[in-house]
Amino acid sequence: MSESIGELWYKLNLKANKLETVRLDDIPVELGKFGIKEITLTNPLQETIVIKHKLTNEINFKVKENEIVIQPFKTAIAHVMYFPSELNQKQECFIKFYNDYVGEFNYIVSGTGVMPKEMPVTYISCKLNDTTSALINFKNPFNVACNIDFELITEETETLKLMLKREMRLEPLSMFQIPINFSPSTLETAAGTLIIKIGNINWT
Repeated sequence: MSESIGELWYKLNLKANKLETVRLDDIPVELGKFGIKEITLTNPLQETIVIKHKLTNEINFKVKENEIVIQPFKTAIAHVMYFPSELNQKQECFIKFYNDYVGEFNYIVSGTGVMPKEMPVTYISCKLNDTTSALINFKNPFNVACNIDFELITEETETLKLMLKREMRLEPLSMFQIPINFSPSTLETAAGTLIIKIGNINWT
């Protein structure tokens, strides 16, 4: 507005374009473990919104949060979890985060399963001349049933014992507990290495 020329009015015709799909970097993860990719989502509105999601590959990928609440003009983090089920093969998932007011945020997430490394140490404590069992959790990471073999390597064969048969068959993506008994007869440390084999892949 100006005293010399008066008022100038402009008509604005604004259109919000749909966001392009974002492809994220590949996640390398050891077989038997999972990796996490963080995605930042933004609320451009002056009111709180709730973001939901859909995935095309729910076997290998999962969003940790069922729903994501974002305050006005704020951001929130979505945690995408990747569970590899193949070795050295890229696996992908299309993820749609959506809300009726802000539309869609689309992402392509990929991951690759790599050879497992040594697992964390499991500690067992027990009274003298008693027995304690430790359960080692193992999940078949593959989408097919597999024959698995167990071997406990230790010099204390009377103190540490593997309490199951050497070979068994696990269904796809199924969980199994491997019992190991510790029966100390003297005040000393016993150590051993549990090796789990599927084909030519070893977990220790």
